Amino acid sequence: MASILRNAAAAVNNKGMPSSFYSKDKPNPVLQSLDKEIKQFQGFIKKKNVKGYQKPDEESQSRPADTLFEIWNKYEPRLPRSYYQGKLLALWQCYDRYLMHFGDIDVVEITDVDTFKSTFFPHGFDGDGADLTFRALMGKSISMYQVIRVSDPKLQNTQNITNCVKILTFLRLVTQAQSTYTACPGT
Repeated sequence: MASILRNAAAAVNNKGMPSSFYSKDKPNPVLQSLDKEIKQFQGFIKKKNVKGYQKPDEESQSRPADTLFEIWNKYEPRLPRSYYQGKLLALWQCYDRYLMHFGDIDVVEITDVDTFKSTFFPHGFDGDGADLTFRALMGKSISMYQVIRVSDPKLQNTQNITNCVKILTFLRLVTQAQSTYTACPGT
């Protein structure tokens, strides 16, 4: 009960104010509030993943997704872009949301390095967020593979095999570009 009241008080105190509004000399209430909500969400997910967990009848099936989107939407305008993307991308590995900044692109349809670079790194590899972009592209590829693996563990469906080949081709592009990036950053 006490933690609920503290969270409610923190929400009232910093409602709508961006993190940049607060002094750097004291703990930032926006960042504190974000951290509390993330810990609560992680606690819920851990509890939900315990073997034998029974979902209460009144709990929506979409509660985890709803909560996550609520956190994203609540904090995106209130945090510096790099902090927001780094913190939430790292924690939730929500690659599609980050990659939406590049447009509605089906990554596995990109088959050459030049298209890859012009699509995701138009300002070169030293552009703002290059590390996050590489992380998101690798994560998206791995996630797409995991979705196929769960639905068809032995790859019996020919369409799934075709999709896995496309994913592997795209991963090769990512690693080729990434090796260029790490070999000579700033090019």
